[in-house]
Amino acid sequence: ELAKELGVDARILKHIVLEKLDLGNVVLIDTFKVFCSLIKDLNKDRFANLYTQAIVYGLFFAATKDTKNELSIATASSFIPNIIPILPGLFHTLTGPNLPTEISTLLNNTIQILSRTRLTSIIKEFSTTYWTDDPVVHFYETFLRVFDPETQNKRGVFYTPVPVVNYIMQSLHKILKKEFGKNDGLAEDGVAVLDPAAGSMTFFDVAIKICYEEYKNKGRQGIFKDLVN
Repeated sequence: ELAKELGVDARILKHIVLEKLDLGNVVLIDTFKVFCSLIKDLNKDRFANLYTQAIVYGLFFAATKDTKNELSIATASSFIPNIIPILPGLFHTLTGPNLPTEISTLLNNTIQILSRTRLTSIIKEFSTTYWTDDPVVHFYETFLRVFDPETQNKRGVFYTPVPVVNYIMQSLHKILKKEFGKNDGLAEDGVAVLDPAAGSMTFFDVAIKICYEEYKNKGRQGIFKDLVN
């Protein structure tokens, strides 16, 4: 239900973004230019889609990290990691004076929805029902189904359960060792994992864990720490 509510808010936000972009809002125009510098042939509709997903789902991610119920438009960026540099900057733009009132009002409503949701209970449920303690990974499919079902089907955004991912990646790990002579399997130097539809990065997450166990079992976890942070 939470993912559905976020999806509905996102649909409204996308409509507002497109409207204000056409009216020349400086914040959205500048952000559009930044996105265009990163993504070739980006049109306004696609930008509004990406912008909306980043903001609404980013707030959801921030809420899962907010242990003191301090989440607001002003504090959201502090809960967003710098792994993807554009995201903290994107949230900083929400605090400026030129942000359309309609957007800030809607986002405050989204934050209220998140604040009255018992996210700790949801996380606990996911750790027992979906074999993961990270609801962000699983929620995206439901969220996108409400927000933009056409994109979900077109881009194949469907959640793969962690046990299935584990089986696939463990199988590849063993095949690399047995059939290709890669003694460290997925952790072998020169082995690359490619996922053209990475989505919530579940396959990469499992691959990294397998590599860590491989290094650990061979007493080389110190090297692993230098490779991954």
